[in-house]
Amino acid sequence: MVDMELYGMWPGMHHLTNVILHALNAVLLFLLLSWCTGAVWKSAAVAALFAVHPLHVESVAWIADRKDALSTLFWLLTMLGYVWYVRSTSLARYMTMATSFSLGLMAKPMLVTLPFVLLLFDFWPLQRSGMVRKRGEPGQAERPWMTRVRWSGLAPLAVEKPPCSP
Repeated sequence: MVDMELYGMWPGMHHLTNVILHALNAVLLFLLLSWCTGAVWKSAAVAALFAVHPLHVESVAWIADRKDALSTLFWLLTMLGYVWYVRSTSLARYMTMATSFSLGLMAKPMLVTLPFVLLLFDFWPLQRSGMVRKRGEPGQAERPWMTRVRWSGLAPLAVEKPPCSP
């Protein structure tokens, strides 16, 4: 509706808005991955693949598919807000994350799966509680790549996900 008020029936500007949203999504994906993993070049490669993948390019080229680009924007903003919240918890940071999550839900209801993705994000790359190393069998060397889930560590992580928390 805002686009129609600003641009009228000029399709070029509607396409430009989609291109800007998609470019912003690629930059946000790069920032998210590089902030969480520290692997700048790998994050840049993933963001570049995201930017040129035909699935995403189609939603940019089709004016009526704005909800995908918009929901992706709010998805990535929610994930960035979650990492920001995890680094130093505060109500303001949580409300920032919850607001972007709510806006994403209004853009496309598919974002209802995001709290589960945030729970997975806790395991990797954030490496919050819930995973512990498993020691090797007696007589074998410890294998640090083997892990097991500590189920008691999952409850606090699940409770803080939106919209479960106060």
